Amino acid sequence: MEIRILEADEHPHYELKISDEHIHKTFVRDASPVFHRTKYLNRLMQEAEGAIVGIWDTDVLLPKEQILEAVDAIRKGNAVMSFPYDGRFYMLPQEDSLLLKKREMNMEECCQKIYEYVLAHGPNSVGGAFLVNKNVYIKYGGENQHFYGWGPEDAERCKRMEILGLPIYRAQGPLLHLFHPRMQNSWFGNQRLEYANRMEFIRVAGMTRSQLLQYISGWK
Repeated sequence: MEIRILEADEHPHYELKISDEHIHKTFVRDASPVFHRTKYLNRLMQEAEGAIVGIWDTDVLLPKEQILEAVDAIRKGNAVMSFPYDGRFYMLPQEDSLLLKKREMNMEECCQKIYEYVLAHGPNSVGGAFLVNKNVYIKYGGENQHFYGWGPEDAERCKRMEILGLPIYRAQGPLLHLFHPRMQNSWFGNQRLEYANRMEFIRVAGMTRSQLLQYISGWK
């Protein structure tokens, strides 16, 4: 499999720590303090060579068995979008996040402690990580670039699949979220952006299938 990483900033800050022909890192000069995540995810999807694409937040961890289960659902044609977890999204404390980073705790040990952690976003989270049938997902809009910065784009993509009648699959098991400070791109940038992003979700959620298809046809 290939791994694609994109950094968008005024100057590059990250260098790959591993040299491998399957890992591709791209830098895009972007002076905006707000990361246009949906735009750059669409770019990476277009560049990806595989038929199945996984989109991962850098702060989440999953057992590999769950990833393989989610991939298999798409490969067998049982899903267009597949989550490698069952909706349980656990927030790890700083201490355990550091232990994982130092390899002083492994995934199995961490999963045994999940009930000590905070269950964020309720039991049916749709954030953190998902996989898609690349061609079908792009055909039906890909990432909605009307979302600018942090917002409810995770909920929108699921609602869009639901309205379009495209199947979604969930693998069994939790997702683990590593501790990190919440900076500008981990929250709404400002009140205007928050309002615009929320209104975009409401707009899509209120559409019929035919209205949504027409709306998607106008996306660039």
